[in-house]
Amino acid sequence: MYELDLGSTSITHVAISDLVSLSLNLRRVNLMGCKRLNASDDLLLKQHKINVESGEDIFRFNLVPEYNSDLPKITNSVLKTRSTLSLHKVYKYLVKKLSENDCDLMLNCQTSELDVLGITCNR
Repeated sequence: MYELDLGSTSITHVAISDLVSLSLNLRRVNLMGCKRLNASDDLLLKQHKINVESGEDIFRFNLVPEYNSDLPKITNSVLKTRSTLSLHKVYKYLVKKLSENDCDLMLNCQTSELDVLGITCNR
């Protein structure tokens, strides 16, 4: 028996149909974040007794300043993005938002000084 991880790929309905007809021992497929597929593609796999993991590839998070920090609050709501978002992009977003808020910390900083901005995850 085989398991196949196709999460966040560009697989299409045609490829799913071929997969079903060619893979007699396939028992589980991950289709999480495959944007070119729809619910009928899941059903095709399930009709052939193949377990399917699917859903949207969304990651939700908050950006809040550290307790006792002078930094302003950037957002009032939960942000959402693809789960493949890099920390570097979050950093660039933070620098942009802080600059827009005329934060004293950012106004007089050189690019090399922006390294003092730290990001803590899962805290």
